Amino acid sequence: MKEYTVCYLSALQAPPRPLAVTEKDSVVFTIEPFWLETYWRQLDLDNLTFHYDFPVKSPDACEGTVTSSEDGVHLCNNAISLNMTTPDQKDEEYEHNENYDQYDDELPEEVEIDREIFGDAEEVQVYYVVDVNRPRQLQPK
Repeated sequence: MKEYTVCYLSALQAPPRPLAVTEKDSVVFTIEPFWLETYWRQLDLDNLTFHYDFPVKSPDACEGTVTSSEDGVHLCNNAISLNMTTPDQKDEEYEHNENYDQYDDELPEEVEIDREIFGDAEEVQVYYVVDVNRPRQLQPK
């Protein structure tokens, strides 16, 4: 009987960070379509959600959910679901236009948020979350 040692490393590559462009009345966040890259296409991705969290003075000033700490600090948590359409699947609500279809899949997702939503917040934490379901790497016998 032979004895084997199996090491399993559950690690994923880090997707690109969201980019932010500040405009006069809003902030535009861009998420590069990493799900179109070969590495990510072999994984089962679902539920891409963009999050932005910032402190508020009053819970009433938040359009999302509020997390309050014991010391009276309120954190406003907001989430927006994003589309991860691949060339294999098309959005059913999308209006077909032959001139632009060849480019649409490669365009990054953009989220534009009015500055007034952030109120007096000095910092905003921005990130996105995606569910990753990997196939089993080890096949038990």
